[in-house]
Amino acid sequence: MAAPRPATAAEAFGITVRALKIKPRWLQQILEGTKRIEIRKKPCPHKGWISLAATGVLEIQGRALISGSHRLSAAEREEYAGTLEALAYEDPWAWEIEEVELLPSPIAIPSWVARGSVQWLTRERWQRWDDALLRSANSSEMRVRPKE
Repeated sequence: MAAPRPATAAEAFGITVRALKIKPRWLQQILEGTKRIEIRKKPCPHKGWISLAATGVLEIQGRALISGSHRLSAAEREEYAGTLEALAYEDPWAWEIEEVELLPSPIAIPSWVARGSVQWLTRERWQRWDDALLRSANSSEMRVRPKE
């Protein structure tokens, strides 16, 4: 039995152009709706819809809207004290996450697409991978095609 075909960039990203990489335990809380911010060292450079990718397992598991970012408030510092202690960020920022959507099933991220990315995966990089696969498949097909 052949291995399942990997998802294309269009299937993986849907309406988004980038995926934020998040540790699985934090991503799970976001997907469950119990965590409404992502804590990072700097303000979020992107607003709008993003895909949500779990690190380690290399899967896109959902989508969400980043509506903005702000320095953590005193109340947020208290609420996320344990997380902040583990992160040890000097001046943390809260990335505001809204309208979270859980995908019906996770989408595996090819290791080549994830390689070298620290915080964001891009649709453009995945599309280059798709294009390389298509070129490879087309050249293989041409080599095995019988002469007429």
